[in-house]
Amino acid sequence: MIKFILAIVDFLSSIGILVIIFVFIKNRWKEANTDLDNGKLKQISVIPLFCKSWVDKGTYYFDDDHLYFWGSQEEKKYLLKDIIEIKKTIRINSIPIMRLTINNNGEKFVLKFWPNVSIFNKNYIGFIDKIKSINPSAVKFKYYGVLFN
Repeated sequence: MIKFILAIVDFLSSIGILVIIFVFIKNRWKEANTDLDNGKLKQISVIPLFCKSWVDKGTYYFDDDHLYFWGSQEEKKYLLKDIIEIKKTIRINSIPIMRLTINNNGEKFVLKFWPNVSIFNKNYIGFIDKIKSINPSAVKFKYYGVLFN
């Protein structure tokens, strides 16, 4: 009888853990995949725990018209229409470091970031689609959902 009760408790605790995991994934999916037209900022980069010297030390966000950079010491804002090139550089753990070239009043400069690409966050793909709609020749690589070519 005790073994039966222990089996039931074990089964119910397993179901409880699965419910908690499902709720967490559902909420993360909903938070990370908001509509592009709602005007909220969407995160497209992360700061890696390693290789920090290869990317800008901050986080990139975008909305319908601008690309934002928030670092520990600075905040910058760029127009999406000023992005003239986005391409992949080296790969680390099969995720490429991305390089954006921006033309700001005739001055070209380069931004580098590690894209925030996961099954929970589709914002980077929305960013690439937004850049393609503004300047189709700016995107210098092929991409398939969350997979890079």
